[in-house]
Amino acid sequence: MHVENGWYCVKLPGPEQLRQNITWEAAREHEANFFRNPPWANQLTLRDRYGVPSLTQQLSFLLSELIAEKQVTQIERILAETQDRFNRLPSPPSSDPVQEVTGLIWKFQRQVDREIEGTADRGGLIQKINMLGDSFRHDIRASAPIFVPFRVDQEYSSNPTLVRSHDLSNVSDQAPRIFRAISRELPDNVPFTVQRELIQAFLEFWSSSIGSFITRADETVNKHFMNLSRAHFSGYPALHRKVNFTLKDRRSTLTKNARQYIGWLYEMEKQSTFTLNLHYIRDYKQKFLVLYRSYRLQYLDEGDLVRRWTPVPPHAREARERKRKLLLDRVISGDATATHDLLPLLPTDSSNVAIEIMADVRAYWQVTFKRFVDYVSLAIDMEFVRGFGKDLGVTLVHDLGISGPKAKELYAAYVAEPREIAAERENLRHQLDRLETAQSMIEEWQQEAGAPM
Repeated sequence: MHVENGWYCVKLPGPEQLRQNITWEAAREHEANFFRNPPWANQLTLRDRYGVPSLTQQLSFLLSELIAEKQVTQIERILAETQDRFNRLPSPPSSDPVQEVTGLIWKFQRQVDREIEGTADRGGLIQKINMLGDSFRHDIRASAPIFVPFRVDQEYSSNPTLVRSHDLSNVSDQAPRIFRAISRELPDNVPFTVQRELIQAFLEFWSSSIGSFITRADETVNKHFMNLSRAHFSGYPALHRKVNFTLKDRRSTLTKNARQYIGWLYEMEKQSTFTLNLHYIRDYKQKFLVLYRSYRLQYLDEGDLVRRWTPVPPHAREARERKRKLLLDRVISGDATATHDLLPLLPTDSSNVAIEIMADVRAYWQVTFKRFVDYVSLAIDMEFVRGFGKDLGVTLVHDLGISGPKAKELYAAYVAEPREIAAERENLRHQLDRLETAQSMIEEWQQEAGAPM
């Protein structure tokens, strides 16, 4: 039979000795004398397994092992939990509050500068602003004037690059506008007010998109830097509140400046119809003239119009039509060189003046759209993003008042630990001391008990 903890041999008092109320000490002495006699005395290697003291020592060791194992596990678990709670507390106040506060401020300034310059983080500030810029560009792009070079009640296929189901401006709409505007002009000389009215019409759509872009940029920058402020200063509530007050004040100023500057850019576009990009606007005008005339030719009685255009033999007319269609395909595909070749091949009619105005306005929209989107995006970057970080550290030092006569008191107040955190820190420190003491006592007890041979 396997005995897990070995065997022990004891000599207990007999019935007669028990009736005589033998004492514990006398019984142990009687037992010791018993084991001093043969054959027990001759078994030197087994001597530690004789007697009640040896058995008691072994039982004590086994019992302490069972108890200690459970206690050690429990103490280690509680100790780890308490240590984790202690580690999660804010760092204790520095013995040098001046260095602590200035270090926090300039560390915050450096992190703000890194965010402004751009990080590889997918959720970085610049990535967020760029997404807003793309949305703004899409909104402004949707304001492109949609001109249709034929009557809207004519049949046509809905080509999304030219025609949408709303906001159509067609030749029949422009004719009354043109004739009402003519005063002292010679024939075919239309007053510029016609183009101005059309330009003003699409500019009106920009106002809400501008306001939305500014508001969303303001909210994005504020949320981003408030999160950064919380990460840096949340362990110092008094300092955190003061820093946030400065950041909110700066945000208010930047928002006001951005609205004023971008509003000025918008007003400039509304007041002045101007560009020095003459080649650019002329090139676009030629492209839109080709596009509008080609579509008009497609949806008119093309046979009558061509016959009235010039008397040419049928075979020559067919060759010219093939060339025109080939060039038109090249223009639509983006071939700029085909525009000038195609324009002379397209016939004109009574709507030519209106189509000229359409091409003028659409080409100018292309110029102002590109520059305005760029300027507004740059203004957002300068005012909200770069403006937020400009001299931020200096402003914080000034607003915190830590450069004045009460600097020492303010430094200490800003990094002072809240009472509840200080009390929690002291309580956890005492718990850790008690648990570590208990752990040491169990280890000493186990070492002193020792397993007998």
